[in-house]
Amino acid sequence: MNMPFTEEAKRAIFFAQYESNRSTSPSVETEHLLLGILRENPAFLGRFRVSESLVRDLIHTDEVSDKGASELCNLPLTDQSKNVLGSAKDEASRMSSKNVGIEHLLLGLLHEDCNASRILHKCGLSLDRIRTELIANPHHPQSDDARLNREDDKLERIISSISDQFHHRARNDRRSENRAVQDRIS
Repeated sequence: MNMPFTEEAKRAIFFAQYESNRSTSPSVETEHLLLGILRENPAFLGRFRVSESLVRDLIHTDEVSDKGASELCNLPLTDQSKNVLGSAKDEASRMSSKNVGIEHLLLGLLHEDCNASRILHKCGLSLDRIRTELIANPHHPQSDDARLNREDDKLERIISSISDQFHHRARNDRRSENRAVQDRIS
C-alpha cells in the first residue's frame, strides 16, 4: 500500500529529524516523531486536552547538542519509528483516508509499544479514544494562511521580546549614566 503523506505529516516527519538532530540520538526515535507533530501543529494535541509542555517535560527535551544542520537528512529512522509510519498508513486506510496525516501518525504512535506511546498513555491518551474522537470529528490540517498567521504570531512575540530586552537594557544604561554623573558631581 503506497499511500502518500499530507504536507502537514511530511513537515512533522521533517521536524522529527530536526528534533533528533538537536538531541544526542543518532537516529529518529518515536519520541522525535511525537515532537515533530507538536512542532508542526502545537494545537493538535490540545484538541485531546494534552499540553505541549507536559509532553516535552515527559520526553526530557533538555538533551540538546550543536550538531550541524548538514547531518539533518542523514539520520535514519529506528525500526520502531518505521513501524509507526507503517501503522499510520494502516490507520489511514482503516479510516478510508486518501493520505496519511498527523492524526494517523499519532494513532501510529499509540499503536506501537514504544517510548512515545508510553508518554501519550501517561497523558491520558489511548488508541481507542483517539480513534473514536477522530472518527466523530476528523482532523483538518491548518490552511497555509493559518500556518503563516501562526508563524507571524511567533515572529511578533520574538520581536516584542527583543524590543522589551532592548528597552530594558537602554533604561539600565541611562540609570548607570545618571549614577556616573551623580558620582562625578558628588
